[in-house]
Amino acid sequence: MDNPTVYPCSGSDRVALINEQKADATLDPCWRLADQHKGGMVVEDGILYHQDEVCGHVVKQLCVPHGRRYDTMPLAAMVLYCMV
Repeated sequence: MDNPTVYPCSGSDRVALINEQKADATLDPCWRLADQHKGGMVVEDGILYHQDEVCGHVVKQLCVPHGRRYDTMPLAAMVLYCMV
């Protein structure tokens, strides 16, 4: 999609996500890379992403904190299944 719909979240949800990302030790290496502007890691509005280019399109992937990964994995699998 060239212009995906973005659904804004409330300010408190955003702050909670940022706090969870910062508290997650598994994301420490990603934060360090973002600080060094390396590895495709970027911070936008305080939120950590991995940015890459796919077929000429810039793609940002949210770095999901450990505590939310269990809930997001079924969603990711469902999206992949629907795309096949």
